[in-house]
Amino acid sequence: NLLKAMDSVLERNPDIELVILGRDKVIPRLIQRYCSRKVEARVQHIVELPNEKMKDLLTTVDCLVMPSLVEAFGVIYLEGMACGTPVIATTQGGAKEFINEGWNGLLVDPLSVGKLASAVTSILANKALRDRLSRNGKETVKRFSTERMLSETITAYSRVIAMRRP
Repeated sequence: NLLKAMDSVLERNPDIELVILGRDKVIPRLIQRYCSRKVEARVQHIVELPNEKMKDLLTTVDCLVMPSLVEAFGVIYLEGMACGTPVIATTQGGAKEFINEGWNGLLVDPLSVGKLASAVTSILANKALRDRLSRNGKETVKRFSTERMLSETITAYSRVIAMRRP
C-alpha cells in the first residue's frame, strides 16, 4: 500500500526518493507489481545495510515509514526516533504503546493507501510537524534505555519471586 501511496506523494513532492530496506526476495516483485513507472523510477532498494550504516541512513531521510500489517513492537521506530527522524507507524501492533499520534509520530492504518499518502505528505510539507515529531521522538527514546529495561525486568522478577514465597 505504501508503494501505491507514493503516486499521490510524488504529485506534490516530485523530487523525493523512496528507499526500501530489506533482503526479502519478494520486494523486487512488489516494486514491479505495485509501483507505477513514475514511482518505480524513484525507488531505491537497499538489500542489506550493515548496522553501523543504519544511523547514517536514518539521519538523512525525511521520514521513516513502516506500515506493517503485523508488528510486535517496532524497534525500528525507536531507532528512527533516536536519529531525530519523524516516524510513521502502523496502528497494528506494539507501536501504539509508545507513539502518541501527532506528538512523537504518526499512526496510520496500513491498509489505507490514502492515509499513508496523507501522512507522508504532511511530514514533507510541514516543518513544524517534522520538528515536533523529531524533538518528541528523541525524548520518547529515553524511556527505552538499557538501564531502565534492566531495572524494570529485575523489579518484575522480584515481584514474581516475592509472590511465590510462602
